[in-house]
Amino acid sequence: MRVRTQTHLLRALNLNIVNVFPENFLLFVVQFERSDDPLDKITTAEAIRRLTDFYARSQYYYAAREKVDEISRVVRILLFSLLLLLRLLRILCR
Repeated sequence: MRVRTQTHLLRALNLNIVNVFPENFLLFVVQFERSDDPLDKITTAEAIRRLTDFYARSQYYYAAREKVDEISRVVRILLFSLLLLLRLLRILCR
């Protein structure tokens, strides 16, 4: 069984809490077991899929995509210009 990172972290915290506050440990464990958080009910892969789907429809994605396209156009122009310059130098050096 694969242990979720947050579960591992909480278990490590539990050990520290038992050592520092032994009288409150039982209350902490009961609160941890009774989690109603919907994120505890889905897998990490499902959470990642949902976040990437949400991001793909967000304004941040479209803004980033436009910036990447703009940079790509500039790079293509620069590479094409460099290629033409190299061809010209090759012709002149003959």
